[in-house]
Amino acid sequence: MTAYFFSNSAIIKKAEKLLADDDYDAAKAIFSTLGSYENSADQVKECDYQKADALFKDKNYEDALAIYETIADYKDAQDRIDTATSKILYKTYGDVIDLLNDGAWFFNGGSDRTVTRLLFSYETATITTITFDGNGRHD
Repeated sequence: MTAYFFSNSAIIKKAEKLLADDDYDAAKAIFSTLGSYENSADQVKECDYQKADALFKDKNYEDALAIYETIADYKDAQDRIDTATSKILYKTYGDVIDLLNDGAWFFNGGSDRTVTRLLFSYETATITTITFDGNGRHD
């Protein structure tokens, strides 16, 4: 029986090749076995990061988000968490968001001389009471 011994640098090159070939799970498994050798711990995060990016590009926001959350302190993962969360919300509530965005909604403000206006944008909602005093409108 022949025993083969590989140097850590050869193992890292193999893992880097797998990562370059988008085989994130196999690359991560190899980097994980190396523990704290050189930058293996960061490479484990890089495998997760690239896998999450690929899922995000395929519009699989839920699975991408789950991975980004495990590496929230890596690179710009926190920004990607925010973006994935927005995409998920839009996927679920997009029709409501589209109805509200850049629209004004009016409803009775509690009397015959008062109307309440809601203005929506993507980031904010503004509530304004409009009163009519007989001489005209007052915001």
